[in-house]
Amino acid sequence: MTAEDAAGPPPEEGVAADAQADPVDSGPDPQTDEAPPAAPPKPDGGGRPVKEDRGKDDRGKDTGDVAATDAQPSEETLDFDANVSARQDSLIVHRGAVTGDGLSVYVENLNADGRPAAKIRVSSFTQERVLELHEDVPRQSDMARSLKEHRVVVLWGRPGSGRRSTAAVLLAEHVVRYQIRVLHAEGGGDPLQALCEQPEKLAEGHGYLLDAGGRPVTPELLDRLVQSAADRRAYLVVIGTRAWAGADPLRGQVFEHLPPYLRAVLRRHLIALLSDHVDGCPQARREEPPACDATVVDQYVARVLDDREVQPLVKVPPVEQVVELARYLAGKIHSEDPDLLGIWRDRMRHLARRMLSEGGSEGSTPATPHVQSFRMAYAMFHMHPLADAFTAGEVLSTEILPLFETRDTAPPNHVFNRDLARLVPADMRSAEDTEADSPRRAHLVDVNLLHALLEVAWHEYDSLRRPLLNWLTALLGRSDLGLERVRVRVAEIAGILLRHDVDGVYRQLIRPWATGRSAVYRQCAAVAMEAAFVDEELRDRVAGQVRDWAHSPGSLLQDSAARAYGTQIGLADVPAALRQLTVLGGRPELAAGSSVAFSTAWLFLHGAGDPVIEQLRDWLGASSDHLPRHAVRTMITLGRFSSGPGRQGRPALAEQALRDEEVLQLLAELWKRAMLSAETSTRAWDLLRQWLVAADGHEDLAALFETLAARLFSGLLRPRALWHLRVWRLRHPTSQTLQRIEQAVRTGSASHGG
Repeated sequence: MTAEDAAGPPPEEGVAADAQADPVDSGPDPQTDEAPPAAPPKPDGGGRPVKEDRGKDDRGKDTGDVAATDAQPSEETLDFDANVSARQDSLIVHRGAVTGDGLSVYVENLNADGRPAAKIRVSSFTQERVLELHEDVPRQSDMARSLKEHRVVVLWGRPGSGRRSTAAVLLAEHVVRYQIRVLHAEGGGDPLQALCEQPEKLAEGHGYLLDAGGRPVTPELLDRLVQSAADRRAYLVVIGTRAWAGADPLRGQVFEHLPPYLRAVLRRHLIALLSDHVDGCPQARREEPPACDATVVDQYVARVLDDREVQPLVKVPPVEQVVELARYLAGKIHSEDPDLLGIWRDRMRHLARRMLSEGGSEGSTPATPHVQSFRMAYAMFHMHPLADAFTAGEVLSTEILPLFETRDTAPPNHVFNRDLARLVPADMRSAEDTEADSPRRAHLVDVNLLHALLEVAWHEYDSLRRPLLNWLTALLGRSDLGLERVRVRVAEIAGILLRHDVDGVYRQLIRPWATGRSAVYRQCAAVAMEAAFVDEELRDRVAGQVRDWAHSPGSLLQDSAARAYGTQIGLADVPAALRQLTVLGGRPELAAGSSVAFSTAWLFLHGAGDPVIEQLRDWLGASSDHLPRHAVRTMITLGRFSSGPGRQGRPALAEQALRDEEVLQLLAELWKRAMLSAETSTRAWDLLRQWLVAADGHEDLAALFETLAARLFSGLLRPRALWHLRVWRLRHPTSQTLQRIEQAVRTGSASHGG
């Protein structure tokens, strides 16, 4: 690097002196809301998170709050990318994005620098019983034939339809059982992209199961997976999402996984469970003739299958629920109660009551506060790493409950009595929970148990309400739980509680968050409102409350409203959401924040691409001083995302520009503003570098970016562009796109491009 390179980019005519330094940005980072951390809402003397809302009339409308009116939003680090990922991966509130053609889209980071998307970990498949008790599903023979021919098949369909069981059986037809492996992506990354980048994880002669969650498998991804599996003579079954429509472009390798015949599933599991029961049944040994033998089992199974109340339960998945039903019914083989189902009808509430009050089995001593706290945390962080549950349970047990309880002595806390088996009884945990999972996760027997637990805790334990609300607020302020997945789940729990007590929870929890000085609390208020919005009965009320926030004189509530429009509340009526964001974006109180840009970007990523592009064009030409800044921030925020797995290096905005020449012109204007602004200059140049490097290997993108560069790198930006291009070429010496653009700018042809 020359001395000129090391000295930094040249000053630019017409650019303010503070902008020339470039590394120092005066405004908020479009990727995060940054400023010194603000203090969280504090409990008052009565245990409530903050003071009660006094600016609210009987209908629940905000009529104003003096403190909120005078206060300005204070930003705290809030990572938009992590927030999008956490909300997308959550199993509590469904946020499946849908584009205009009805295809599911899973957005992801651009990742154009060649860094692995995640680290792949391989573990053994330990559920041998799954192979023995599997019931064939429709088209299973076609799946097996395709796996033999292509080495990779994808199973998509409704969660709970038994895809994992089918995948294991398909693999067992080609490899010995002990060579079946499960692939995990550590750190919550994209397992599909990670496997494409780490094909060496596949060993010859082994079979692999990969659960991609909600991520779709595109044709490009499938080609790469097939090549990797073929090169290593391995087999792979992916549990994913269909991402393509049309005349079978995926060569018959992607199958909709329909559930098996559930009556047969119940019968098979009942017979297996009762066979084990007969071998150890005391009645089978004491009486002559035996009171428990194969004949008794056959009669009981027939009685179960013919029962009128049982029959409706084996018509609808999930399969795991039918398996749990079999376990329950197997335990009643010698019951004299003519009612077969008994507490099964209300089993989730029954389990919830046990989780909160008992030691876990009949005759056991009551659970200690430590145990009860962990069970609450285990349920709340369903499908999260166990570390989240352990830490959250400790906060409730040692920091929150003592504020509301009178204890003569400290409750017993024996370290070796706090293993998972003692803390959470087996019938409350999923049978799919396995020590091979990495990381180990909290895994309830049924996600409905979480909802039942919250309902029981709220309605049947009056003194638990305030500790529960304080606990949620405390978790948001914990540095050791400062992860977006934790914050999103806490917000979702708050939204579920809104369904049980909309007035009380809003007054004591949501509004204090919405008027919090920290962006973290305001974002969580928005996500909580989204979680309540999915309840049809609350939809109109939630939407109305968000409108009231937007019209409030308080800037903090305005900021919370802007964030709420970047959720399903905004997606339900995109034109109305964009109108509200335009009004909010024009207010000087929100000019320094990123909430308007965040929400606009979220709407784009979740199917509202065309309306958002039109809105950005209007903002860029607006007379307001603030709306053009929000347009630039939105562009910088969106620039880091590609449109999904298999399209790494293809920015979602660039895909839009490929289809519409006017979008390319809009991007050129936005890039130019971003590069000349002290607020966004550093990030804009680095993002453009990522775009240009990502274009290598994509002829259409390379041509597009060369045209874009020709429109950008002229006039004031030409000297600066030459400096950056020299530095980038040293960093990426093999990039053909950078080489062509640098040559064009150096010879001056870029000055006349476009």
